Amino acid sequence: MKPKILIVGLGKVGMILKEIISNSSDFTFFGAVDKHEKTAEYSSIKDVDLEKVDALIDFSSGEAVPEIVNCVVEKNKTLKMIIASSGWHEQQKKIKTIVKENSLFFMYGANFSIGTAVVMRAAELVSEMLQGQGYSAGVIDLHHNQKIDSNSGTAITIGEGIVRSSKDYKEIVTGEVEGGLKPEQVHVQGLRIGKNKGSHEIIFDNEFEEITLIQRTRDRGEYANGAFMATRWMLKVEKPGYYIFQDYLKSEVYKTKSN
Repeated sequence: MKPKILIVGLGKVGMILKEIISNSSDFTFFGAVDKHEKTAEYSSIKDVDLEKVDALIDFSSGEAVPEIVNCVVEKNKTLKMIIASSGWHEQQKKIKTIVKENSLFFMYGANFSIGTAVVMRAAELVSEMLQGQGYSAGVIDLHHNQKIDSNSGTAITIGEGIVRSSKDYKEIVTGEVEGGLKPEQVHVQGLRIGKNKGSHEIIFDNEFEEITLIQRTRDRGEYANGAFMATRWMLKVEKPGYYIFQDYLKSEVYKTKSN
């Protein structure tokens, strides 16, 4: 029997994902949850019989994540959760605890674009290689003016990776800065302009030169495809735990020895 997939959030990416799953020969589209979309089968995750669902892909909002996790704990702990929503960063520690204590299957991706994930990894490697060379670092997050969160989860994750990869940096700083930045701070700044589908610019700068990594999204279908491929992988995972999109990439995509 083909695995049944539930979508939470039928926005632009959710609609693309629905089409991908519906056209797949490997999976069955179980339904969608979205209180604002008339074509959705459910208005609340609480209305879904999760015991009949094999995997759940969330492209809604950060506010929905705790409710999703609680419903899975209550109804079906073996269900594979693939979370693509951002805006729940402050609750991440709590969610990780719930996942561990209940032996849940949970994957989070700040961004399910394979290209973006590669740039994230590249930023970490550059940060590591430039350690001790006097470079300051920052991330510019550019998206359309209807995007709810600023900064994006992707930008924050990139900044955290830069900090984690070098002893030169201690913390990220988001938004406006008063009084200037300290050398050990990585500035993450979001801009919301027009119809921009998303881009991230990572800058390493010292008095002699500037090094820049840039990723620009052309089509939101990349997010849907990445989440679909990650779901395929998660359905094969046998060990419960808190996974990230990079785990899938390291297993199935990256081919370098740096892993």
